[in-house]
Amino acid sequence: MPKRTDWIKELNELDCLNVEFCETLTASYNLSDFFPDQPYLVKIFENYRSKKLNDLTLFWCVLISFMHWSSETKLYDKDKMEYINLKLYGILRGNSVSHKSGYIKPVREAFDFVERYYREQFIDNNNKFSTTCMESLTTAKLISELEMSSKFISSDEDPKEIHPNLICGFNGVYKLQRSTVRQNNNIHDRSLTVLIPTTGDRWPQLLEHFYDAHQTNGLYERFLYWVISKKNFVEEKHDMNNNLPSLEYLFITRMEIGHRIYIYDEDTSAYLKPILSAMRSNQSCDEISTTIPSNKRAEACQRRSADLIERIAAIFQNLIDTVMVLQDIDSIDFHRIQKHTFEKIKANVNRNFYQQKDNSDSHTESGLYPDHIDLKDLPEVQIKSVLKSPLSSMKVTLSAAKAAVRFFNELLLPQSIKLFNTDTNVTKNNTINELKIIEYHVNCFSISDLTHNGVFHNHKRNKIDVKEVISNLEKNSFIKRGKYIKAGPRAIESWIKQLPDPSNDEQILCFQSELHYNYEITLKQYLDTYTKSIDCNSTALCQSGKELLETQRLWISLLKEKLNGFDFDLTFSSKYFG
Repeated sequence: MPKRTDWIKELNELDCLNVEFCETLTASYNLSDFFPDQPYLVKIFENYRSKKLNDLTLFWCVLISFMHWSSETKLYDKDKMEYINLKLYGILRGNSVSHKSGYIKPVREAFDFVERYYREQFIDNNNKFSTTCMESLTTAKLISELEMSSKFISSDEDPKEIHPNLICGFNGVYKLQRSTVRQNNNIHDRSLTVLIPTTGDRWPQLLEHFYDAHQTNGLYERFLYWVISKKNFVEEKHDMNNNLPSLEYLFITRMEIGHRIYIYDEDTSAYLKPILSAMRSNQSCDEISTTIPSNKRAEACQRRSADLIERIAAIFQNLIDTVMVLQDIDSIDFHRIQKHTFEKIKANVNRNFYQQKDNSDSHTESGLYPDHIDLKDLPEVQIKSVLKSPLSSMKVTLSAAKAAVRFFNELLLPQSIKLFNTDTNVTKNNTINELKIIEYHVNCFSISDLTHNGVFHNHKRNKIDVKEVISNLEKNSFIKRGKYIKAGPRAIESWIKQLPDPSNDEQILCFQSELHYNYEITLKQYLDTYTKSIDCNSTALCQSGKELLETQRLWISLLKEKLNGFDFDLTFSSKYFG
């Protein structure tokens, strides 16, 4: 074991590498990548780009917090005959200038607005207003507050302080006894939603805890993680569309929808079952391409991921259903809610959702009797552990489930694994730098493009050997060297990102496998990045560069067709797996 100071320094450097990988990942996607069939939902969040907020990061914050206003809506598992809580825990990580507060603030302001709009629902027995939002994490205060309502916790305090309560609250508080000198109260059907911003200054301590790869505490696997940096900044100007709903509209509409029971339709169930089963048994499956390291914490994270995917699929459907209520209302104003607009929201809810009275036999009614009743005197007593199936329900569709699986696999699971990664392999730094070039928004570039105002503008300060990074990518056939760019009258050394030949299946499979093994991205992600990237920063391409880029542009549609027909075996790689 090295000296303590050297050891802490090594952990800090390791954490920086993990974070940099996650920063690059979250900055590489847009919300539209996951909801191509939900343009109105996408526009709602893209509208916040006018406030310099990244649409995907804001969506993640809403994903975590949305079900706080769902009146304890549940997902019913027909196979297990149980009701599943749909609340989430999230940690938003970024340094002190990453604008974390810019994302937390609109969520909290919208929460305050909802509580003021429905103020009468938040008056306690002493006729005082009681907010559902908490920033204190003391156990005594949390239990006391849960008597009144489910709670939303947004605090930068260490969640370890109330570790047992967070684990309990994750699945919903089944029964919590609060005893005082004057009273003895039971707390039923309450849950917690947690959204914590952090700079990550204590993260190296977590890495030290998990360093031997055989530690897990059951808490951090329950959280979803999102890392932001200046890469997520919105630099370009966007005009506000005042006819689109704000977050306040989403939360108020979800309040009006009220308590609902969701179930998977047959197609969704058939799609999700093998995925969830594989994850719970630490097996691989085609839909989850993220590499799971062989250690106790990562494997626990993989098993817990099945629960998270279940919830996220149902929450995606809740968001889609909420947007459906708002979509045809022509009187929406981003800055205000008019009375007649609110009436239209209620009318749309009544038209599109089952009536609440039809679901009176939901789990909240089963087996709960006032303490003063002697159950032996009743002609019939419902056994509490045998929950009734819902008489009415809403469906979680296949499209919502597929979007949830993709979102989780490509963004959420990799961050949960990476942020707790304790592999000090020296090649990891090179891997991250290679990924920067793969994700670079230019397909043909010179070294000066990368180092002047590009991804390695700080290469000297950070001691990055850019030529070595380029050489590694060239050896693995991800880029090709040539003289593709003109600088005045002469052609200069430059590189073009490569695509596999669509007529060569073995080359496609190998290319896909190398991407997955080295960078944990899919060929489809690589193609999407390539499509969105410009060909060259310079206006002067040589003829050879133009021809190669044009040819590869034509290959993209052919490769995408091939991908739809392939059943990838991600263990295939002649180089790494023999």
